Amino acid sequence: MAMFHLCVKVCSKRSAGKSSVAAAAYRACEAIVDDRTGLTHDFTKKGGHVYGEINLCENAPAEYQDRATLWNAVEKIEKNKNAQTSREVEVSLPVELDLSNKEDLEEVKDLLRRYIDDNFVSKGMCADWNIHNPDEDNHNPHCHIQLTMRPIKENGEWGDKEKKVYKLDDDGNRVPVLDVAKVKKFEKDNGKTYEEALSEATTPEQRDNIIFAVQKIGAKNRRMWERETVDKTGWNEQSLCEEWRKDWADKENELLERLGFEDRVDHRSYERQGIDKVPSIHEGVANHLFERTDGNEFSDRIYQNVKIEEINTEMSVFEKFMAFCKDKIEIIKDRIEAIKDKVVDSIEDTKDFLAGLVRGDISDRTRETDGAENYRTDSPGLRPAFAGEGGTITSDLIAKSRAAIDNSEAVVSESKIESEDTGAFLGELRTQERTSKEERTDREDERERLAAERDRIEAERDYWDDFESRGSGETR
Repeated sequence: MAMFHLCVKVCSKRSAGKSSVAAAAYRACEAIVDDRTGLTHDFTKKGGHVYGEINLCENAPAEYQDRATLWNAVEKIEKNKNAQTSREVEVSLPVELDLSNKEDLEEVKDLLRRYIDDNFVSKGMCADWNIHNPDEDNHNPHCHIQLTMRPIKENGEWGDKEKKVYKLDDDGNRVPVLDVAKVKKFEKDNGKTYEEALSEATTPEQRDNIIFAVQKIGAKNRRMWERETVDKTGWNEQSLCEEWRKDWADKENELLERLGFEDRVDHRSYERQGIDKVPSIHEGVANHLFERTDGNEFSDRIYQNVKIEEINTEMSVFEKFMAFCKDKIEIIKDRIEAIKDKVVDSIEDTKDFLAGLVRGDISDRTRETDGAENYRTDSPGLRPAFAGEGGTITSDLIAKSRAAIDNSEAVVSESKIESEDTGAFLGELRTQERTSKEERTDREDERERLAAERDRIEAERDYWDDFESRGSGETR
């Protein structure tokens, strides 16, 4: 089953003791000397490496096709002790394709080349990517895409990642660096705060005079303005991550569809898709770490995924039962409405019959001569055929009226019984629904606990991954 996984992170933070040379050696399973530190990072025995390739941007020198040359050049250009030297995008590969099969491997390589060129290389980054498949059963095929974070100028030299610009306020004005002593003196002399005075200024000249009175003066008698650092490349925008995730999902789905597989991936979270499930933990190498001395011991990650699967199964059952309840409630509501319509129709029929009797629309207008009881009325509401001398309502018409009324009462009685039965069933159904909601709430609490545990395990995984890339195989 195809699973979506794409993780973006800065993989080489000098302040954390990491280097892009070590990261590249680890991902390529090679031995590379770090010219800056003199360390040799040797990961030739790591295993699981399937294929590696470097794609250069337009202005990159040809010698950067060599992995050691590229990443040592990256380390050399960065001077700051807290420099970030490379970024990684890690993607899972479709398990439907067998990487040990040459044709399947070529499909994956073509997929990765198109994705890397569209999203990274064409934007000015160099990409060093390596396919890993650590499991013999093709359980965890993935690709590490290591990216440069500094642009390359037309002359082949490294450009600037960021620049300093004036910090602007909401009105687009430069923000001054304030001298605390001058601010206190200004507020004492004017009896108002600096901010109040600035807000009361009505002309640019008044505003400048207030600022100049409290602004800090630097070297060569220059006024000081606040500055901020901005990204020159635009590669650090958070919105890019969403674009990268969506494009990978789209390209992977195109491949799956073209090869005739039914499964599809989605870059959105379960929550954004409207799916009420707990996301599982990316196991990675955890599959190699669990022990089964008595058949019950697993690594934390695998154990958590087992528990998450149990919760998701239970949540699915609850959701299905609640959906069943809602469907039944709608059916019952329709039945109640049908009963109401039936009662109303019966009453209306009776009313029509009696109204016809009053209007004189009833055909039986003859006087009974067989001794049957006759009724006479002088009501002004009756039509002349009945209200004139000798006008009568015969016992036959009365019998018809009573029959119509009895029929309406029977319908009402039947409707009441059916409504009571329906109401009892509906009440029982709603009780079951409330119980399911309460159980579902308990499962949601458990889900939140598992989510917190998942975050802890993910952090622990990142720590050990960093530890492995920093420490394993390093020799002086």
